[in-house]
Amino acid sequence: MSSIDELNDRIQELKDRRDALYDKISELEDAYDYVSERKTNIENNVYKPACAYDMTRNGEWLGERERDGEDYRNEIDTRTSEGLNETAQLLEDILQLIENIKEEIRRIEEEIDELRAKRDSLIEASQPAQGE
Repeated sequence: MSSIDELNDRIQELKDRRDALYDKISELEDAYDYVSERKTNIENNVYKPACAYDMTRNGEWLGERERDGEDYRNEIDTRTSEGLNETAQLLEDILQLIENIKEEIRRIEEEIDELRAKRDSLIEASQPAQGE
C-alpha cells in the first residue's frame, strides 16, 4: 500500500469502521440503561417488598396453608434473586464489551494516524523542492 489514493482509501475504511463501532457503543449504552432501569425497578418494587412480606398467622392462614404460602414466597424470592444476579452479570458484560470496543477504536485511530503520516510524507516527497 504505497500510493496516496490507496492510503486515503484505507483511512476512509478505518474511519467508517470506527464510526460503526461508536454506533455499537451507543446501542450498548442504551441497552445498559434500559436493563439497569428494569433491574432497579424489580429490586425496589418486587424483590425487596417480597422479601419483607411476612406470612403471619391469622384465622384464615393456619398450619399447612401458612407453610405453603411461605414456601411459595421463598421460591419467588430465590428465583427473583437469581434473575437479578444474572441481570447484574449481563450489565457487567455490557460494560466490558463497551471497553473492548473503545480499545479497538483506539487501535483504529492509531492506525489512521500512522497512515496519515505515511500519506503526508508521500505527498511531501512528490512535491518539487522550493527554490529549484
